Amino acid sequence: MGTALRSQLVGRVTELDAAREALASARSGKGKLVFVHGEAGIGKTRLCQELRVTQDPRCTQVLAGRADPGDAATTFSALADSLRAALHPAGVAARLHRCPRSFG
Repeated sequence: MGTALRSQLVGRVTELDAAREALASARSGKGKLVFVHGEAGIGKTRLCQELRVTQDPRCTQVLAGRADPGDAATTFSALADSLRAALHPAGVAARLHRCPRSFG
């Protein structure tokens, strides 16, 4: 299977570093939440994709939700749907099973 080409992430070093620091803190036992928001087209999805590919997929879970612009009611339903799927008992058990005890 070939390697997919990715475009270079431009202008988001500070944000990417902050998200990586939050993940490192979470791995050390201090829970973290990174909330990425902003205007359409500024690179939110691309930033999250870059963060995701640099993490151990066995131990890092990325939750994503989408909301329609201007519809405040769907903002929280997207978050609730993401959490509901992530916290399903079968999914939690599977993640715990494949994640190494030590993050090194």
